[in-house]
Amino acid sequence: MRSSLFGCVGICAVSNSAFCRHLPLLVVISTLWMSPVFSAGKTATRVGTLRRYTTLNSIGVEWDIEGDADHDATCRVEYRRSGRSKWSEAMDLLRIDYHGYYNTTKADRRYNMLAGSIFFLRPGTTYQVRLTVQDPDGGGVVEQFEVRTWSRLAIPSDGRRLHVVPGDGGGTGTEVDPFRGLAAADAQAKPGDVFLMHKGDYDRFSPKTSGQPGRRVHWIPAGDGPVDLHHLNIYANHLWLEGFRITRIVEAARNGVRDRINATDIVLRRNRIQGFHYGVLVGRYKATRWVITDNVIIGDKDRRTGKGYGAEHSAGEGVELNHSSHHVVSYNTISKTADGVSYPGRNCDIFGNDIFEVSDDGLEPDSGYGNVRMWGNRIQETHKAGISFQPMLGSPWYIIRNQIVSDTTMFKMRVCDRFVMINNSFIVGKAGVGAAYLLLNCVSRNNIWYNLTHSDYLWIAHVADPKQVDAIRRYTNYPLSESGFLPSWATDLDYDAFGKQKPPPGVFIGDVFGWYDTRAKRQTHFSDVRSFARFLPGVESHGIDIEASSTFENWSLPTDLWRSQPGGKVIDIPPQLITLKAGATSIDAGVALPNIHDNGFTGKAPDLGVHERGQPIPHYGARDDKTLKTHGGYWVLKSER
Repeated sequence: MRSSLFGCVGICAVSNSAFCRHLPLLVVISTLWMSPVFSAGKTATRVGTLRRYTTLNSIGVEWDIEGDADHDATCRVEYRRSGRSKWSEAMDLLRIDYHGYYNTTKADRRYNMLAGSIFFLRPGTTYQVRLTVQDPDGGGVVEQFEVRTWSRLAIPSDGRRLHVVPGDGGGTGTEVDPFRGLAAADAQAKPGDVFLMHKGDYDRFSPKTSGQPGRRVHWIPAGDGPVDLHHLNIYANHLWLEGFRITRIVEAARNGVRDRINATDIVLRRNRIQGFHYGVLVGRYKATRWVITDNVIIGDKDRRTGKGYGAEHSAGEGVELNHSSHHVVSYNTISKTADGVSYPGRNCDIFGNDIFEVSDDGLEPDSGYGNVRMWGNRIQETHKAGISFQPMLGSPWYIIRNQIVSDTTMFKMRVCDRFVMINNSFIVGKAGVGAAYLLLNCVSRNNIWYNLTHSDYLWIAHVADPKQVDAIRRYTNYPLSESGFLPSWATDLDYDAFGKQKPPPGVFIGDVFGWYDTRAKRQTHFSDVRSFARFLPGVESHGIDIEASSTFENWSLPTDLWRSQPGGKVIDIPPQLITLKAGATSIDAGVALPNIHDNGFTGKAPDLGVHERGQPIPHYGARDDKTLKTHGGYWVLKSER
């Protein structure tokens, strides 16, 4: 006979994890099936295959394990630059036990592992990483390895400089006898070459000559005027493509930049891509090591007329990674698309982007696997959600220091597993998070949640009609039992701030929290975080309540933002910088996390929300030469510069 434990919640305990040495860990008793007692063989941890990879600024780890059925194994993470003696601490790897799905789609396998990332590292640098696994039931091990972050982006000084002008063929590439046309130049390209493209209209370009690892073929503007294209098809590897003005003049040309071969090692930099349904379409599944940075991407949507909304709202992306892995998408200005950035595979960094006026979601990491990292982005005027979880096929994902102002909802929660959100400012026009029981998979610290309207909930976790549960579970990992509405081994939510617009006297249409009460068998709601924390012991015990007027500087967001209607009444808001007012209770109300806060903070503890008061504001979107010079290393730790 099956037995289960409903609502059994433990209290604070001491843990050896690095994360927990900095924060109180709330230990909870998870629901146990068949028997509340595990055998030693099932609970001891046995390590398996260790996968590690890098990007420009990050290291990712996935370490398969067997056993640990009680999910109490931890893995401490330390790192140091090669040649240094002192180790630095990062956040612990997260415990993952998950097989993602969505309707009939399933992840490639079930992942039973410890996984996570190290952030804000120096490009082109060799690092040593030390992992220490501990399990009270047995199986401790220490593993050390060495990896190198991707090389810093730079055009070589020793490559041939060759000149190109518009034309139909010929030329030798000299300044007095330039190649006439990009195809003529491409036919003569060699690894390391730098082609200087002079002003003019080049129609279309389909580069077919590849560079070599460390020796790309470079296409950059000569500096004498705009370099116009109307479509860029990529048929080669190891390319640097910079400075094109790519515009749509034929309706059938739906993609501004399209990868035709699952290309590897492509730098797409400082281009203006305008009027296309898909700005950048990367090759499906197998493309790798793209760096898409400092581009301006303007799609074909128009919320004033309603074009591209309605039934078409979810199609047409700014950057479509197409389920491929190992990419960097940074400092792009993206607008008038369905989603800003979509469909990363694993080990992708998405940061510094300025995303606005989108018909679907700001970031759509749907179907992503482990170590998808989203940090330092500014997102606003999203017609649907700030970030989509539809679904997570793997985990963890990281959401760090993002500023999101969403017209309607913040998270599109569907099928979710472990993710980390730290120091974000989430301002929502309507409903914050539906299916909020999925937040119980999250590690959350130092975030601000604020609802502009009084007529909905910030977090709502409601029980479903039993007749509809099977249909719901096709698209949402709705709880298998009532314990799914209670904290589990995966839950770590604390030190966040919550607030919402106050309703008129005598009016109730929503609250800060709405949750299913497993004891009373009914929905209940809470207007303050203290009441909510008493209801769900171990959740947000240090959370605080806030009001906009006493928290934010220069606050001017409308309370009816959710009423903005494409093709009808459109509510515009200027680019937002959500900063804290002097004396706000959110100042110094957070906790410091290793690696994440290693650049320091101005007071006795980190502030809540995206911007630390007294610290420089990050840059969002495409950078010019001046900004690149002053801001190029913003997201690299001072100790690593």
